[in-house]
Amino acid sequence: MVRINISLPEDLTEKLQALATESGYLTVESYIEALLRVEAQTEEFGAPSHLSARDRDQLDTLVREGLATPAREMISADWDQMRQQLLDSHQR
Repeated sequence: MVRINISLPEDLTEKLQALATESGYLTVESYIEALLRVEAQTEEFGAPSHLSARDRDQLDTLVREGLATPAREMISADWDQMRQQLLDSHQR
């Protein structure tokens, strides 16, 4: 494991502590680690930009958009298309 030390201004430290607590993390360090893991996964797995949220407001907007989309029953062709997209993404 690599250890990184960062000096942050007091106001940013307070904001990060509040965000960490609000998000259910015990420490700022664990909160920042979680943020970095999400960022690394986004890059590593090539998630499309429309599936990546950079902040809570954007995430809320994406969730509301998803909930407003009418539901429909998946048919066999839908599953075949998803399966093919998965295979294509792993062959790259």
